[in-house]
Amino acid sequence: MGGVNGRSPAPLWEHWDEVERGLAVPAPLLACFDYDGTLTPIRERPEEVATPAGVADALADLAARPATEVAVVSGRRVEELRERLPAGLWLVGCHGLALVDPAGAEQRLVEDNGGAVSLAALRRLGERFERCLPGARLEEKGVALAFHTRSAPPAPARAAARVFAGAAAGCRGLRVIEGKEVVEVLPEGIDKGKAVTRLRDRLVPGGAVLYIGDDTTDEDAFEELAAGSAITVLVGPADRPSRARYRVEGCAEVEELVRRIAELRPADRFIA
Repeated sequence: MGGVNGRSPAPLWEHWDEVERGLAVPAPLLACFDYDGTLTPIRERPEEVATPAGVADALADLAARPATEVAVVSGRRVEELRERLPAGLWLVGCHGLALVDPAGAEQRLVEDNGGAVSLAALRRLGERFERCLPGARLEEKGVALAFHTRSAPPAPARAAARVFAGAAAGCRGLRVIEGKEVVEVLPEGIDKGKAVTRLRDRLVPGGAVLYIGDDTTDEDAFEELAAGSAITVLVGPADRPSRARYRVEGCAEVEELVRRIAELRPADRFIA
């Protein structure tokens, strides 16, 4: 994904009254969160990231509220999300390629659509970059790949990412997603926006939807949900354009938001 054509989202806390009205109703809620950069700060080595205890507790508490479904929608593999998050959540991995329900049952949502040969060629290209560019890393995700450059020297990292993304863009059956110092290659038809709308239609048709994310890959969800009444929140600075409606500064504010939403949805507000 390239640059985002959007505006600067409104500060969430300055508009809390209208956000509260959208969430504090006795109706089903689907609350969706990106992981890295949203629930937990980004670190140079993704494998070192852990969910802060307060965030994990807040998510578990929210998921236990009546008529409330909580989903984490990430570019990570679902196995990584399982290791880092409490039970009782919907886990969407690889931008919507795989899904784990709150009971732990997993399903792959998309099979190979003809991109396997192209993916093999990109794998060889990524492996060459790994050998010649210190800090570059190719991550295998089944029928998807992620080329990470966060730990590589900035100038050659940007050049390598451009080459990798350009090669992937010409491949049949594949989609390229450019995130924060990572280029991801997925089967066509996969993105966070489609994943969230599938969950919404399945879990809370006609209900409320919240989506919070920080990366360019989350813009697909912001855009997909823009036409309705969903509450979309960017985690980022005031000068960053986005299709989200609201903005918070960082992960600490996300934790506070999760706790406030839980308070808005006590059991006695719902009629059996």
